[in-house]
Amino acid sequence: RLGRVPKFLILTASGRFGELLRMVRTGRELEEKNGQDPWVFLLGESWLHVLCFDFSGVRRLSEIVMRSDAEPHAVWIRTISRISSGYDSLYRGNPVEALQCFSEVCDPRITPGFILHWHWRLQARLGVTEALLQAGDISGAHREADDLVASALAAADPGMRALAWEMKSRAARAENDFDGARVSIENALAILDRFEIPVAAWRVHRTAWDLCSDFGDPEKAGEHRMLARELIMRIAGSFDDGEPLRQSL
Repeated sequence: RLGRVPKFLILTASGRFGELLRMVRTGRELEEKNGQDPWVFLLGESWLHVLCFDFSGVRRLSEIVMRSDAEPHAVWIRTISRISSGYDSLYRGNPVEALQCFSEVCDPRITPGFILHWHWRLQARLGVTEALLQAGDISGAHREADDLVASALAAADPGMRALAWEMKSRAARAENDFDGARVSIENALAILDRFEIPVAAWRVHRTAWDLCSDFGDPEKAGEHRMLARELIMRIAGSFDDGEPLRQSL
């Protein structure tokens, strides 16, 4: 079953959310019919809900999984639940609570290592930087963004590299270091030129839009805004009509 996880990540990074959702729901139904624990499919569906900003959906799925709470896969579910809770807290304007959730994922004493744990810890470190920015700890966000970029560059994941540079750009912008912000976002955009990673790309273009607006370049800002919107609509359009996650995204 663990062999399916890389495929989940590939479908996720390429924005094929609808295909992923159909796959995990079909797999979950088949596993349940065969009397097996469908935890790996619930994991994939839970992360999809996070990416579509449906945090209540993650909580519902986590409750299904944690009723069995079978080891060793419980660490996966707890990790996704903590990341989801962190982003839920961020969007509710509670960065202190969010920081606690993300920090628990980064702490090996609380979240021990597991297969592909580096991916989820990088996701949590993105959340840590976001929480520090929201809390107004700009110097802390700068330090975390620097470490995040170094860690992401050591990983063979272009999506994470692009998101790390995007976060570093936002941290620099918060410090009014616009030259540093521009260099970082250009590094992120250069990655988009080489890889088809729409889930990371729309976030990069969103930040590029903000920066170009700061620089007084409305034409360029409009181009990035249009690209960000097109990417989100393409991802959302991969869902079937009537799928609630489509509207959530």
